Formats: sequence, C-alpha cells, structure tokens
Amino acid sequence: MCKDINNSQSSNDGKVNELRRYYLYLKTNTSTNCMASHDLEIPEKHLTRYKRLLEKEGKLRVVKPDYCERTGHLAGYLTTDENKFPANDQLSLF
Repeated sequence: MCKDINNSQSSNDGKVNELRRYYLYLKTNTSTNCMASHDLEIPEKHLTRYKRLLEKEGKLRVVKPDYCERTGHLAGYLTTDENKFPANDQLSLF
C-alpha cells in the first residue's frame, strides 16, 4: 500500500488517501497516534495499521517516549521526517 502513496488511481483510494495524509502530517508534526487521529479525523485503529506499515518500510520512527498531550498516558511521539530520526543506538550496545 505504501508504494501507492502518490498513486491516486489505486483501488483503495480512501485508505491510500488516509495513509498519505498521515505520512505528510508526521513530516511536519511530531505527535502520538491519538493526537494525529484527533487532528486528521482518522480512526486511531487505522493509524496504528499505517504506523506499522511505515515502520516496516523504515519511513516512520518513534522519536521519544513521553506523555501524550491528549490522554496523559505514556506513548511514543512519531515522525516521518528523516532529519528527526534518532541515531541508531543498537551498535553501541556491545
């Protein structure tokens, strides 16, 4: 689905449009899924699916864990802006 992010002729136009809006939103905003769901008016369960898809493709990262401004619960703040991606700390574990 992500490969069709710029293809408006997809048979899943609604889902592709939601994915594109979510991706572009996270390019300019660092937020939790709950905050993005509220701002974009897309159900949070859809965003959770898109989040996983974008993570698998390396296009979305968790920037920091912090308390959500909407729920007050601990959550991951997300971005698709590669300039904000945290450095990979896995190599420094050994």
